[in-house]
Amino acid sequence: MFKRWFLLTVLFLFNLNILFSQLPVGEWREHFPYSKGEKIAVADNIIYCATELGLFYYNKSDNSINKISKANGLNDVGISSIKFSEQEKILIVGYSNGNLDIIDENKNAYNISDIKRKQIIGSKSINNICNINNLSYLACGFGVIVLDADKKEIKETYFIGDNGSQSEVFDITFDGNNIYCCTGTGIYFADINNTNLIDYNNWNKFTNIPNYDKEFNSIEYFAEKLFVNYDDENNNDTLYYYDGISWHCFDTVIHDIKQLNSSNEQLLFIRNYKVDVYNNDLDNIMTIYKYPESSPRTNDAAFDDEGTLWIADNLEGLVQVTKSWQFYLFYPNGPYKYNVSDIAIVNNKIWIAGGSKSSPWDDIGAYSFNNEKWENYNYKVIPEVYDIRNISKIIIDPQNSNHVYGGSWGYGLIEFNNGQFIKIYDEQNTILQNIIPYEHGYIRISSLVFDDDNNLWMSTSLGPQPIYVKKADGNWLNYEFENLIDGLDLGDMIITQNDHKWLIVEGRGLFVFDINNTLDDFGDDNYKKFDVRDENGKIINNDILSIAEDKEGIIWLGTTEGIIVYYSPENVFSGTNFYAQRPIIEVNNDFQYLLETKSITSITIDGADRKWFGTSDGGVFLMAEDGQKQILNYNIDNSPLPSNTINCITVNDKTGEVFIGTEKGIVSYQSTATEGDEYFNNVLVYPNPVRENYKGLITIKGLVSNVDVKITDISGNLVYQTRANGGTAIWNGKSFSGKKVHTGIYLIFCTNDDGSKTYVTKLLFVN
Repeated sequence: MFKRWFLLTVLFLFNLNILFSQLPVGEWREHFPYSKGEKIAVADNIIYCATELGLFYYNKSDNSINKISKANGLNDVGISSIKFSEQEKILIVGYSNGNLDIIDENKNAYNISDIKRKQIIGSKSINNICNINNLSYLACGFGVIVLDADKKEIKETYFIGDNGSQSEVFDITFDGNNIYCCTGTGIYFADINNTNLIDYNNWNKFTNIPNYDKEFNSIEYFAEKLFVNYDDENNNDTLYYYDGISWHCFDTVIHDIKQLNSSNEQLLFIRNYKVDVYNNDLDNIMTIYKYPESSPRTNDAAFDDEGTLWIADNLEGLVQVTKSWQFYLFYPNGPYKYNVSDIAIVNNKIWIAGGSKSSPWDDIGAYSFNNEKWENYNYKVIPEVYDIRNISKIIIDPQNSNHVYGGSWGYGLIEFNNGQFIKIYDEQNTILQNIIPYEHGYIRISSLVFDDDNNLWMSTSLGPQPIYVKKADGNWLNYEFENLIDGLDLGDMIITQNDHKWLIVEGRGLFVFDINNTLDDFGDDNYKKFDVRDENGKIINNDILSIAEDKEGIIWLGTTEGIIVYYSPENVFSGTNFYAQRPIIEVNNDFQYLLETKSITSITIDGADRKWFGTSDGGVFLMAEDGQKQILNYNIDNSPLPSNTINCITVNDKTGEVFIGTEKGIVSYQSTATEGDEYFNNVLVYPNPVRENYKGLITIKGLVSNVDVKITDISGNLVYQTRANGGTAIWNGKSFSGKKVHTGIYLIFCTNDDGSKTYVTKLLFVN
């Protein structure tokens, strides 16, 4: 029974060592959700909780919470199991792709990628880990792996299925003599002292248990009995125990068992919505079936040495249940879920759309990141948006960064101000129209963009008269355009420097219109729907996925086969010198079309006019201003990116931090370019002073665009010279000779091309 009083606490993590505006150049950080706890590991005063994309740990000694992810230690994402080895004082982290990390006491990670790299048909997932003597036995998707964690090497591999075949092993336990494995084809066991367990003939199979050749999903040795759970095709569980002679049915009422676990001389049945605890006499002494303010969604649980119960919960992160029935919730601050489809940034305020076209009925909502804190906006915190279900587009008012609109793929437009819900705009209170013949839930907003007069333009997919504008005065207009795009699937829209609106018509090319600066006068509008053709009139590719205009007014298109460019987009209506081109780049003395083998899902332009391209399977590419030189390519193998599938990219022009939305979550990268300022009003040099043990880059921000930067010693001797990327310049602390400069005061001179704007600042360098 729960007592009527309780204490409920949610602890959030903030990294105070890295200021938001001063993330070192080249550094990454992740923005993952941590409220979905999946696995538990108890280690002395540390409680580890794994999520799909990383893990965090709670330190009982100082009540601190810390994160470990691919951005700061781990070597992969998709954690499937964790286990603490008391003897070696290490945490073993297993992944769904077979990768392994060993985390030492200092939280340094050592990677063992043998399983991941090995050619194995079927699953490589490390489902569970059992420590026996000095070794760790891994229950894998194909068999059993024996890990010598101390030597950091794979010792042996056992294929224990019938006749030595592969069989997925879900769990492993040990009774002091025998090792037991529950698999997709029954329960196998062997003498741990047998020196030739590689030979499948030395493994035995229980045949005296009902459904002996079927799938058993969890196994645990407790109170001199072997407990195992059978899960039939209809998810009806049957819990058995073996007393050394025969099998007995323990309970046919307990269902939905995810894991059996013994700790602190107690047996835990971890179920979908509760945790049952039994003592050595097999009496039920505790059942956790309700939290003070929510219901459990349990994935794993364990006791610590003090008798405190810890639960990995699918919604509440890490849950602590004390002996006095107090409940505490622990998880680092983060977005509600890892889903992301659109990112908007204005004045250091960041908003994320969590929905997508492929999930119109999801209730993910939106997230915001401000002052290093994530806030979530969905039906759980805003009951008024319960029926919205999906926000797939997001835009921030450029005149008021507290004012935000979200576009739903189904339910219209949602307005927020100062973090508060304001209003929903749909067919009931505006001229927005549903897809015919539906009456509600089919206003699919495909793009949102503000013009210079603060009118909000939007397109809707598959509906009639799909172009709408919410005027700055609050009134609405829509445009017919002779039914050229009615009922079509529309993509992103941009407004160019000459006030043309370019709109992707998915699979059918482009639509461009110009209202000639007369918002309410439809008679002088120009519009045109056209295929993407080259100078010879041949269609290049109408499957356009992304679009952007650079600082020179050039239109860049991302297609299913690389990049296409319009160098004279202003001629769209005259047709003179108007055609598309595929940029050519030299790679290893070979000329090829730019990213021709990639689907370009996202394009963004940074402060130095460089192009950031997100792809469907190749990660992120950064190209020079003209697209002729590749500056970098980040993917899952050389960066903390959790996936090579990129949904969206947006640059924070104030800081240069690049926010990347992938199919598995959000990460950000501190780039070398920011938007240039008109004057030298907010120049920042960091770090300053540069200490003797600092090995990173020195950053100079807040500059006028593309100024020349010269660095001299106090006597005026030039030691380094560079040109700013937009509003940011970078120095590695070395002179032209490549040697680190001496200790002293250094002057930084900044000058634009015609010398009309100059600035001088100082830097202390300690070597």
